[in-house]
Amino acid sequence: RLHSAAMERTAAACAVAGLELAAEDAHLRTLAARALGDLGVAAAGAYAEGVARLLDDDDDDYVRCAAAWALPGLGKDAMLHRDKAVSLLAPLLTRKTEPLLQLAAAEAVGILGESAEQHFEDACRAAERHLRSPSNDVQQRAAEAFGALGVAANSYAGQLSALLLDDSIFVQRATAVALGAMMADNEMNEARMVSHALMTSPDRAVRIAGVTAVAGLNVYAPAVLSAEAGRVGAAELGGQPVDGVAAAAALGRLGPVALAHYGMASRVAAL
Repeated sequence: RLHSAAMERTAAACAVAGLELAAEDAHLRTLAARALGDLGVAAAGAYAEGVARLLDDDDDDYVRCAAAWALPGLGKDAMLHRDKAVSLLAPLLTRKTEPLLQLAAAEAVGILGESAEQHFEDACRAAERHLRSPSNDVQQRAAEAFGALGVAANSYAGQLSALLLDDSIFVQRATAVALGAMMADNEMNEARMVSHALMTSPDRAVRIAGVTAVAGLNVYAPAVLSAEAGRVGAAELGGQPVDGVAAAAALGRLGPVALAHYGMASRVAAL
């Protein structure tokens, strides 16, 4: 019954996002494309073509970046449009444009993987340009772009690691996750310490961010740190629904170490 309820909610989420692909507001179309990419296989059959059409039909660069980002999650049929996506993204990496747009393009290039490999260095340089931005939003997106580029961005890990000391927990979390994806061996000690510090905060949202950060460290998170993240995440499943769902998502990213808490996490997520 729980599985059935979850499937119904996923189908409903796909339907809502699918409708918003045609919204007048470009920001809503952007969010819809990203949501369908996150929903992945559940959205692939009915909505992959709708997302892909945005690459040709939409006149907003943010929407096109979101559509390109979503393609890999929507499966092999959607990826038939990868060359079109790459051709749209590449100029945004080097053209003088809004920082968040350039970073959206860089992240999408990383998500597209081998299909966009020839543009990885331009994407890395685009992300590097914005690491010292006065805007936390821009810094967070720069870290997320590096995370999407993964090992290809490893040589930039030293510069990115400075953001582990940023005053924004969201920048810190994105940086720790990115360093894990980049397999940045030399920066891992500091990333582990920052992740642990986030988990011991008196603020609930910060603790949940810490669990997500530990999950992003992947194989670089020691067993004891991962186990602690599982306990912290499980303890946050109660209370306000929005926080409980965030904790459930964080536990999901932790993988097998949080297996004992999956039942509760699934029930919270299905509410």
